Amino acid sequence: MHWRVHGLLVSIGGALLLVLGWHAAPNLAGGSLDIGSVIISEVAWGGTAAGVQYEWLELHNVSDGAISLNGWELSDAGDITINLNGTIDAKGYYLLERFDDAVSDVPADSIYFGVLDNGGESLTLRNDAGAIVDTANGNGGPWPAGEGSPGYLSMERLDPTGADIPANWVSNDAITRNGIDVNGGPINGTPGQPNSRWSLIPDDVDLSLAKTGPNIAPAGSQIRYTLAFRNDGPNMATGVIVSDTLPNGLDYHSDDSQFPLSQPSSGTLNWQVGTMPEGSQMSFHVTATIGQQLAGIITNLASIDGNETDTDPINNDSQAETLILDPGESLVLIDALYYDSYESGDLDEAIRLLNIGAGNADLSGWKLGDGESDVIFPA
Repeated sequence: MHWRVHGLLVSIGGALLLVLGWHAAPNLAGGSLDIGSVIISEVAWGGTAAGVQYEWLELHNVSDGAISLNGWELSDAGDITINLNGTIDAKGYYLLERFDDAVSDVPADSIYFGVLDNGGESLTLRNDAGAIVDTANGNGGPWPAGEGSPGYLSMERLDPTGADIPANWVSNDAITRNGIDVNGGPINGTPGQPNSRWSLIPDDVDLSLAKTGPNIAPAGSQIRYTLAFRNDGPNMATGVIVSDTLPNGLDYHSDDSQFPLSQPSSGTLNWQVGTMPEGSQMSFHVTATIGQQLAGIITNLASIDGNETDTDPINNDSQAETLILDPGESLVLIDALYYDSYESGDLDEAIRLLNIGAGNADLSGWKLGDGESDVIFPA
């Protein structure tokens, strides 16, 4: 979930207090607190090859949560005032057409009245509180990009997170296109789709995952693993999936992730994590049941992947090894070595043994040595 901070200045007894709060974008019902999350992404001020009157505009939600546009307004401070309604999905688009068939094969979300000045003008997007969310050509003057006759190229925002400055507007490349005009010809724009130059903007992420589990576990018991993962950016990761491949002899029992789980094949677990903002980290536990007959060292593999290019895919995979013992089996280890004795200078060196198995260990006749001298345990 993508969290954002919002603030409110409140006057109490003549003093100004800044009240901070948090809200989660996916649960946002209105747009008042989400300034900058919806942009004016494309302006076809020159119309299409079918006619200069077939103008269209596009909004884009750059956030990871749906936003209500009820009460919002898009205007040019002249003959265009568009009262918006409906919802724009996360990463979605909202198409406004001067005529319903301006883009004949992409349904309009809104029809507007008025004419865009081919010489240039400013467009302003305001939310339901009247606050400015975004502008296009906000400083006025000629349009910084786009074209009327003969190319009829739309004006596209270059960087969806960048400011409304002339350098951040480009013309459609006339290669990456979407939509058909009223005469059946291709539109030199991308209504309802990513802008033609957005593919040039790096969307790299660095996802990583670490899997841990017990070093030793008895057969027939339950084993609990921890999967911890993060996105070190520099961008938001989408379509994130965490996968866990259980070794033979382990059966999935439960997990506490709350993410949708699918099992495409036996022993393969996929959790649909979805979106991970830059810098976010998450973890959950997976519990499996160890088969009664399982013995030896087992290896549990886990991985993480997403839609974007990963700058360091090596840290996307992790594994945990566990030694499985028979329920009555013992396992004796050298747990501690007091090579300098309990008290400095005293001849009271000691070695501590530890049985980490589930069964008792009979040390009769066992030998402990250092290569030079041996000690045999008595019966």
